[in-house]
Amino acid sequence: MASLHPNESSITPEGVSTFEHVVRHLHLSPSEYATSAKLKEWVRRNKDQKYVPLYLLELWRFDVDDKLFGKTAKPPQRAA
Repeated sequence: MASLHPNESSITPEGVSTFEHVVRHLHLSPSEYATSAKLKEWVRRNKDQKYVPLYLLELWRFDVDDKLFGKTAKPPQRAA
């Protein structure tokens, strides 16, 4: 799973996103992401600078400061 985030600081020297590096460090499987308090805190602190899967931003209802577009917005809601 490669990061699609345009911010190069989101990519580690190993070629994975910082998000992927963090979940590996926390020994989380994708099914554990949503219930991890440590991951949620990391996302809260880094959501405006690092790649984070959209579904987690939606799940945790985090606003995102999107500097690329110069606005603060909530992530779009997925269609039902």
